Amino acid sequence: MTVGKINQLNNSGSSDEKRFIKNPDPIIEGLIKRVEALEKKYVDEQKKLWMCIKNSHNYFDFIGVFSTEENAIDACYDEYCFIAPSIIDYAHLNKEEIGKWRGLYYPLKK
Repeated sequence: MTVGKINQLNNSGSSDEKRFIKNPDPIIEGLIKRVEALEKKYVDEQKKLWMCIKNSHNYFDFIGVFSTEENAIDACYDEYCFIAPSIIDYAHLNKEEIGKWRGLYYPLKK
């Protein structure tokens, strides 16, 4: 049961249901929060893609976009290739974060 469902039930249903929903058990509240977090993580994972890019010192060569981290690693062919996660419809960097792409790494670098 999500928070939205709780709010919906607060506006309808029997007085017993309303009393339970308005004062839910702390364990139930904790479970609801965990389910919502898992739902968000699932949606984010479904939208996550992996970029594979080669750092050619003065420029970058775009190699591809992959559905899994493993596929992106397989596309790397030398130590200058890096991979990084990206989520559809999400701006990873703003002007204060340039150069700080979270999750970026060079899988073949020794």
